Amino acid sequence: MSTPRSKSSLPTTPQHAASSSAVGADAAVEATIEAAKDMLYRAPLWLPNRHVQTIVPSLFARRPAVSFRRVVSPRALGHA
Repeated sequence: MSTPRSKSSLPTTPQHAASSSAVGADAAVEATIEAAKDMLYRAPLWLPNRHVQTIVPSLFARRPAVSFRRVVSPRALGHA
């Protein structure tokens, strides 16, 4: 985290005005990140890494029943 600056330490020249607004933008981004920390995803203890988090649900996912039907073309059998 950056340290808060007092108004007396901020530059007042026009060349530094853009950098002082960048400092304000950085502070806004930092405040947003601090507010979002509580909402970050935490993996359950029994799914410790992203590989397991991908594989385990795929093992228990419902899959639609697929019926296959084989069609053999007469050309494939050599009949023209």
